[in-house]
Amino acid sequence: MLVTAAAGLCGLLGLAGGTVAADASRTCGARGRSYAVVEDERVSRGITATLISVVQPQIGDGLVAAWVGVGGPGQARHGQDAWIQVGLSVFTGGITGLYFEIKRPSMDPEYTEIQRDVAVDTRFRIGVREDAARPGWWRVWVNGTPVSAAVDLPGSSGRWRPTATAETWRDEPNECYRFAFRFERVAIATSRTRWTPLVPGERYRDPGYRLRFITRSTFLVSSP
Repeated sequence: MLVTAAAGLCGLLGLAGGTVAADASRTCGARGRSYAVVEDERVSRGITATLISVVQPQIGDGLVAAWVGVGGPGQARHGQDAWIQVGLSVFTGGITGLYFEIKRPSMDPEYTEIQRDVAVDTRFRIGVREDAARPGWWRVWVNGTPVSAAVDLPGSSGRWRPTATAETWRDEPNECYRFAFRFERVAIATSRTRWTPLVPGERYRDPGYRLRFITRSTFLVSSP
């Protein structure tokens, strides 16, 4: 299923909420979009992780998602928006889907559902990777298999830092959602052939999230 939307899951890295402190656990989250983001401190040719939804999500009129990817608003050539991401999304009704989303400069985001009705504790090894032979061309991978065509994202090669992200969108302020996503063995492609464990750089956490590191490259993002 291919859905094209004017605004994709990745309102990513406007990050107006910035880094928040202990107050994050005192509320269920503000109306609109919010994020918890772990960014590697290096630019890279790709990111991969094992992603698991460890509880049955419970949401209201909105969405919850978790993904790995690169890019974001203003990060493409000439300050345009571009990104590529793959992960799990939960919309109103509580059904979890495996998806990827690609935003090309000057085009609407394209949301593609790979698998619908994903059960709790299902493990996916997901990632995005730059083509070794074509700098700036990217592809989505799931469990070692490419699931997207290669896509040209101008201005991306050697510039983008990868992120592991959780997102919520709420129609009502302080509406309490229930979710927990575990990112395991997050790794970064530092060259065409070399993958190394995540080196956490900047971290952002809007109200309505808990972020707990289990190891340097494995962490849990959950509701309070």
